[in-house]
Amino acid sequence: MGFWANLHPMLRFLLGITFLLLFGWGVGKPVYGVAKTWWYGRQLEKAEKAVESGDMQQARDLSQTILRAGDPRVIEALRVLERSMTALRDPNRIQIANALMFHPKGDKEDRLRGFVMNVEAAPLGWLGQIWANIGDENHKDRRFVLPFGERLLKDKKLAECLSVVQGLDGWDKNWETQSLALRTLIADDQLSSLTQAQQKLEEWWPEDQRDSALAIWESIPILKLNVALMPKAIERLNPTVPRDALMLARLQYVSDKWTRIEVVDQAIAQWKEAAPKELAKFIYDTGMHYRLFSAYPAEVSAKHQGLITFQLQACAKENEWAMALNYLTAAEAQLEKIVFWGWKAAIAQKMGAENDLEIAQSAINTEASTSSDTNIYLNLAKLMSQAGLPDQVHHYMLEAIRKGRGALPLFSDVTDLVQSLYEQGLEKSILEVISTYLVFEPSNPLLVTHYCYLACVAGTCDPAVLLKAMKPLADAFAETPQIHAVIAAIHLANKDFTAAFEQAKLIKDENIKSLPAGHFSAVAIARFKAGLIKADDPMIRDLPWSKIMPVETRFYQGLLEAEKVVKDAVLEE
Repeated sequence: MGFWANLHPMLRFLLGITFLLLFGWGVGKPVYGVAKTWWYGRQLEKAEKAVESGDMQQARDLSQTILRAGDPRVIEALRVLERSMTALRDPNRIQIANALMFHPKGDKEDRLRGFVMNVEAAPLGWLGQIWANIGDENHKDRRFVLPFGERLLKDKKLAECLSVVQGLDGWDKNWETQSLALRTLIADDQLSSLTQAQQKLEEWWPEDQRDSALAIWESIPILKLNVALMPKAIERLNPTVPRDALMLARLQYVSDKWTRIEVVDQAIAQWKEAAPKELAKFIYDTGMHYRLFSAYPAEVSAKHQGLITFQLQACAKENEWAMALNYLTAAEAQLEKIVFWGWKAAIAQKMGAENDLEIAQSAINTEASTSSDTNIYLNLAKLMSQAGLPDQVHHYMLEAIRKGRGALPLFSDVTDLVQSLYEQGLEKSILEVISTYLVFEPSNPLLVTHYCYLACVAGTCDPAVLLKAMKPLADAFAETPQIHAVIAAIHLANKDFTAAFEQAKLIKDENIKSLPAGHFSAVAIARFKAGLIKADDPMIRDLPWSKIMPVETRFYQGLLEAEKVVKDAVLEE
């Protein structure tokens, strides 16, 4: 104590402070860690309670705070975040669902929620990869199978849908799976499939699910109904119930072609007021669209929910665009804004109303830019298809692909879009499409071939890399002319003219003329560079310059730049 007492007061103060700091570091650090863990635990509890109370904004904010802090309770925070973002329709919800689905501590319920989210909002190619890797036990779980089957049906992958459904034990004893199988058979629209569907519907008819069964029956094209296949189901129909009575009217309509007008008029007289939506569907399905217009003119139909869809599509089929505008204007309050403006744009384009078209397109852009619906551009593409506007279908499909999200179809289902872009010479847009799809379908040989060809003629990738990517395809698809033509083009880019000619020789002569214009040019120039043909040969003299894109023209013209006759031909084009 004497030593301490004899120290200078300032020195005693400094030593004391140092001791307290060291003590605080040794003891305070773990205390701080405990406090931090406790605090984030409290935040997680608040987030979970926020979900229960429906305060999804707070739940999202709290769970994000926990995740950013690096708290070890990641899986719990992800669960809260996924539920809150789903409820808020946050555009990034699918990324969180995927993080939850693939988290090593995630359970089967986490995987199910993530999988269902992908079914609703992910490209089919990506969804197929998830399905392939999700485990055989989930392939036997109807909670996974049913939504996946519905998506396959929606994208018209009918054989795949049936295969997935029929992989379930007892699938033919359960109405949910039976229903999916029946709708898949009907979507096939072949006589044998429709016959089988009606026979099975008769066999499986569920009295406790009769509305669902009737909806399936109604979905069969009216002229392809077979009355003889479903006698028991017909006996169950009650002619005093609107939907049942209209099903009987369908059967009467198909049974006697001489009384069809009378059948429709009787249905209108009986059910116009009592069942407008059901009657509108029946009339629309018969194709007697003008009966629909007269039964429900615009000023009347606006009073009934659900008619506008049938009326607009009927107007599109009959090319009645002024009438469509009247219906649309009258029913504006019934429609989502994006649907209203989509039809407004379609009608304006059909009528040549440029000012209305400009206003509608501006409104669409505003709605789409602020919407949380990941499928908004796909829905617009579907609407434009109903309106008979293929260029607009391509426009909105391209927008959907550029976003890289939404329930995009497989690449094989957008080849008409790619072809349209080729014809317009829009190589940058083609590369956008292909680059986006390669993420979802990395092993698709058609995609790889398209990409390698465009990268070759655009000079954006080392030919050696492209050859390496194409070799497995050449081995696997030795009889495919386009693959050999692309490899020949890559050899031309590499100035290996002998290899280009040897590759082009693998294409049979009878297949050369049927090649796309760019691929044909590669084969022709490979022959020319090998000395097999001369500059005045028709293959070279008549190269299809007008049918290829500017990027292809530059590439092939560069290979022939020493040949004045060819250059002159290009310039004349």
